[in-house]
Amino acid sequence: MTWVMAALITGGWIMWALHAAVLQQRIRGLERRNRALVAAVEAGRRCERTGVWTRAAWSNEARPLLEECQDPAVLFVDLDQFKQVNDTWGHSAGDAVLAVQAERITEVLGPTAVVGRFAGDEFVAALPELADPGVLDRLVEALAEPIQLADGGWLAPSASVGVAEVSQIRRVTRTQPSLPQWVGAADAALYQAKLLRGRWVRYEPWMRTAQIPRQQTPRQYRPALPSPPRIVMPVRAASAQS
Repeated sequence: MTWVMAALITGGWIMWALHAAVLQQRIRGLERRNRALVAAVEAGRRCERTGVWTRAAWSNEARPLLEECQDPAVLFVDLDQFKQVNDTWGHSAGDAVLAVQAERITEVLGPTAVVGRFAGDEFVAALPELADPGVLDRLVEALAEPIQLADGGWLAPSASVGVAEVSQIRRVTRTQPSLPQWVGAADAALYQAKLLRGRWVRYEPWMRTAQIPRQQTPRQYRPALPSPPRIVMPVRAASAQS
């Protein structure tokens, strides 16, 4: 009986040691990743607020996908009514929203995506291919999940997404598109998505000629006047009031 107990104890120690070794390996991997991220931020290649690629760095990282993949896709993401977040709750709240939404984009699209911050409230993501169109629904849904602010309140955001696949652009250009043409097609699709708000729209060739400059948008194409993003009361506070 004694040898059985000794074997069990020895086996337990071995399993614990293996688990500890795996955990240490993961910790070292995270440390290397953090060091690389800090170095990239210091070099101006990563956005300090969100950790994704800056606009210039994103172009360099995304270009190989355009040149080497058969039918890559680019997503242009715009956070709806983001200016009102800054104006109403301050820039610290805006920075928190940017960080959360950037993390959601990266998580939903996965490790093969090249994600960058293009402008204040605009993100771009390049994919080797759009193998699962359902990822677009999951992305829009994820970007509409409530975000808790520092004061305990909850912001219910939304985002609009324009999607452009190289195969669709070739139908117009008859040649391999350049990176600006690729992004421009996604921007044209985003323009249509913004008219609906909180949706994704795939690029179609007619969108390049149908796109109207926003300052010249006729009344019938103009979206409704924006309203501030709604606040969802924290669950605990809401239950206390009922």
